[in-house]
Amino acid sequence: MTHHEYIAIMWANPICGALIFLVLFMRRRASSFPIFTAWVATDTVITAVIPYVFYHCQNLTYRYTYRTLNILDAAFQLLVVYEICTHVFRPTGTWAPDVRRHLAAIAAGSTALALAFAALAHPEFPLPIQRLVWRIDLFSSSLICQMLVGMLVLSSIAGLPWKAHASRIAQVFGLSSFVALLVNIVTSGVNSVWLKHIFGPLMRGETTFGVGCELFLIVMLWQDAPAPQDLPQHLRNQIYTLQRQVENDLTRIRSWRNS
Repeated sequence: MTHHEYIAIMWANPICGALIFLVLFMRRRASSFPIFTAWVATDTVITAVIPYVFYHCQNLTYRYTYRTLNILDAAFQLLVVYEICTHVFRPTGTWAPDVRRHLAAIAAGSTALALAFAALAHPEFPLPIQRLVWRIDLFSSSLICQMLVGMLVLSSIAGLPWKAHASRIAQVFGLSSFVALLVNIVTSGVNSVWLKHIFGPLMRGETTFGVGCELFLIVMLWQDAPAPQDLPQHLRNQIYTLQRQVENDLTRIRSWRNS
């Protein structure tokens, strides 16, 4: 991939981000996902600044700008994961029974494991700031992957469905974090000589994959969520029977209290 092709891919990121932002407001989804909308706006600005710095500033300035903005972006993504969590486990404004305790356990275990990954890895970057930011990126991508998998398992056990748009956002975040995690694992397992040769292609590949995820999200967020399906007739009959039974029981209780 040539230098100009890489610049084109880097500029595709803010363009796709701006389109997602427009879709969120045009389709009235921003109010349902305020944190995600704020992250899209922030990420669009970040991905617009990075190509400018890359093209017009010195290499060292670009590296520090990229790493600093990457840390901000990673912190924001964790907030988006929390928002997805509320859509799944607090759909009516109240947390599902016993869910908060299990989520806290998942978060604690995922954080401990992500910290262990970041501490045990030894990337051969020349600058300390590069190693620090790389560890933060590894920690963030690992934590997001583990949290989303844990949420998927917990929602399946609790019988809580994922809403269509929250599910699509979670899919994109999960895939992007998994790819970032793979890139971090590869870069941590090679020496400095190989790192110089593979780091650029890996970053370009990750950026290209991110653009594809954004295009997928634009299409999915534009579409309406599937209409809820009608209950089968036998379930309707069971609910009606249960309702009548409850009404009869309440009538008996009132008669006992009045007697």
